[in-house]
Amino acid sequence: MRRLNAIIDERPHLKDCAGVGNQIVIAADGKIGPCQAFIGSGRYFKDIAPEEYNFKSDETILEWNSITPVNKEECKKCPFILFVETAAHIMQA
Repeated sequence: MRRLNAIIDERPHLKDCAGVGNQIVIAADGKIGPCQAFIGSGRYFKDIAPEEYNFKSDETILEWNSITPVNKEECKKCPFILFVETAAHIMQA
């Protein structure tokens, strides 16, 4: 419904996934990353204490914050762009 509401209200719904700008995940082992889907693999996670971690300048966090179909050239002309889920791991492909 949130995508349909965006169309009705004529406002873009740019991000569905919390990992692309709305969350920071701290794994049980203390590593920090943007998405709980990658805790098992450790991909995108850093081994650094939270109090030493600079969230505002971390390259991974900044990259993930920009993930949205409107930032991908191949998506911009797609008529279904408003219906695409912005799951970060899919957009990275």
